[in-house]
Amino acid sequence: MREPVAPVGGQAVIEGVMMRSKPGYAVGLLRKSGKVDVVWFDAVSFARRHPVFAKPFLRGMTALFESMVIGVRALMFSASEQEIEENDEKQVRARDKAKKKAEKLQMSGFATGLMVVFSLVFGLGLFVALPNIIIELLGIKEVDEPFLFNMVSGLTRIVMFVAYIALISLMKDIRRVFQFHGAEHKAVNCHEAGQKVTLANAKKFTTLHPRCGTSFMFFVLLVAILLFAFVPLALNAAWPWFRELAGGVTLDIVVQKSIIIGLHILLLPIVSGIAYEFIRLSWKFRSHAVCRVLMAPGLALQKLTTKEPEDSQVKVAVMALNEALRRQEAAPGPAGQVGPSENGKKRQPASVRPVRREAGSAGRGTRSRDVAGSGTGGRRKTEKPGNAVSRPKSTRRAGQGKA
Repeated sequence: MREPVAPVGGQAVIEGVMMRSKPGYAVGLLRKSGKVDVVWFDAVSFARRHPVFAKPFLRGMTALFESMVIGVRALMFSASEQEIEENDEKQVRARDKAKKKAEKLQMSGFATGLMVVFSLVFGLGLFVALPNIIIELLGIKEVDEPFLFNMVSGLTRIVMFVAYIALISLMKDIRRVFQFHGAEHKAVNCHEAGQKVTLANAKKFTTLHPRCGTSFMFFVLLVAILLFAFVPLALNAAWPWFRELAGGVTLDIVVQKSIIIGLHILLLPIVSGIAYEFIRLSWKFRSHAVCRVLMAPGLALQKLTTKEPEDSQVKVAVMALNEALRRQEAAPGPAGQVGPSENGKKRQPASVRPVRREAGSAGRGTRSRDVAGSGTGGRRKTEKPGNAVSRPKSTRRAGQGKA
């Protein structure tokens, strides 16, 4: 029986891939020159620091919030790095101040919080409030027919979600992000199949993955249909006058819908917790026919959010994943031991070369580069983001060799 693999996950970013393991996350970036840069950020999960949030249903809410925060940070970092070309040192120095300012803003949490709030408001407005209002205007009253109303509005949400993804996939830049998304899945599938994570191996795997965030969102939409139907039933039972608001003046109807939509939003953490457990169970028992049926719609939807990647994109995902796995093996274990060991020696993944690095502070990255020699034994130096290093243009970056 094959030894269980370490839990990893990730997402596509601008011209790169973020891969997350227990001690933090690695962001792999593809430069215009074709070189690959991998930057590590320490970020211990809130659930690991507070085990109560690792319990069933609570862990889904925690995972959703952390994924949003880390995802936004990774996107912000990739955006700030997008136009930095490593072999143009004048350009690096010219943008050094702007980079430091952007990273300081990221570290303060203000920009991250602003992006998360904006994403939440946009998503809730488009996929929660708008379908609810549309179905109400079509003449189906939620307080009178809650199950029919939420079935129709739920299906409307799903149609709007699919249409939204289909529309943005027509944009050239988004299609490229979807290619990196496919590359991320290929690398993770390779790892979970127990194979050595290399470019050649990862290319053979599918761009679909059952635990993808796209599948998670589909489960959220399904669970919401059932759970939201109980909101007007509970309100009618608690306050008999609540039903009468629907037949009153416009202001009464607005108040009624505001209360219902507000409760829908408050229920979303519970919905996400239930959806997360569905994802875990369907993955655990994926060999069963029922679970394969449950996973099928999410996998079908991923055909919109993932595209077949280029070799260079798969290489980025492979290198980012290997860095995340290397960091996870080197992280202190439960008993204070460093990583898994064999014969008393720390075990390193065969596909990752040991590199002398400095651990970054929480949320701050460390980047390693070759500063001398072009072979695998070249001396390396750790550089914090924003600090330019003077070196010949022919110098390779960390992990620029075979994936």
